[in-house]
Order: sequence, then C-alpha cells, then structure tokens
Amino acid sequence: MKTIPITILSALLMGSALCLAEPPATDKETMTQKMKDFWIKSKGYLSEDWATFKEGAQQTLSDLNKEIDAVAAKPGASAPVYFQTRVQSLRQQHEHLSAKLGELNSESIKTRLSGPRYAFDKGVASLEAALAQADSDADTIVKITSPEKDDDT
Repeated sequence: MKTIPITILSALLMGSALCLAEPPATDKETMTQKMKDFWIKSKGYLSEDWATFKEGAQQTLSDLNKEIDAVAAKPGASAPVYFQTRVQSLRQQHEHLSAKLGELNSESIKTRLSGPRYAFDKGVASLEAALAQADSDADTIVKITSPEKDDDT
C-alpha cells in the first residue's frame, strides 16, 4: 500500500487554496435572468411548475412561429405548390399546439407520460422535426431554382 504524504491528504480533504478559486462576483438578478432565459431556451416548457411551463411553452411556440416564417421565406413566392402546402401544414400544426396549450392547466401538466401534457410535448417535438425537414427542403429548393452564376462574367 502506498503512503500519501499528509500535506497532499489534507489538501484533498480540506481543499487546496491553490486549486480552489472564488467565482467572479456577479449581479444575482442578472444571473437569475440569464438562467431563466437559458431554461426557457433549453425546453423550459417541460417543467412541472405551471408558470414556468406556460412561459416556456409560449416562448417555444413563438420561436417556432418565427422559424416557420423564416423557412417559408427562403424559396420566396416561386416556391413549388407542395412546399407551400408543407408550410401551410406547419402553420396549422402550430395553431393546433397553441390551442392545446390553452387547454392545459396546473394539474394536467403534472402527468408527463400520458394525457394532454404528453400530447402537447409530443406535438412540439413533431413540429420541431417537421420544421427541420422543411428547412432542409427549402435549402434544396433554393439551390435547384437559383440560376447558376457564371464565372466568365
């Protein structure tokens, strides 16, 4: 058995002043707000606290709506009909989720593996996946329909 010198052992047990540095002082309100913003961005709508859940879900739906608008704008007015139909479907799915959020309450969000909360969470995940696929398709449409740039000019 190896022996450990007392100074190393005591440093490990008590914390070495050389190894531990105090974190920089921060304004508590600013840090709290940053954490709250991060929580909402990182799917805070999955919380079981009603106020946090509602705020996070509303923020998520708002962000998804902006993303739908951005995807719709990529190919412009000349987008193929099938793509316009896809965007319309995304908007309808978003409207459906917004309505479902209005039906939830503090009790219904506590059951995460079934019922309205489960349906809402799965609906958001489904919209996110459909939006990612539509975004990829929009990039392809832009690439296909954009005129090639001549290098000779």
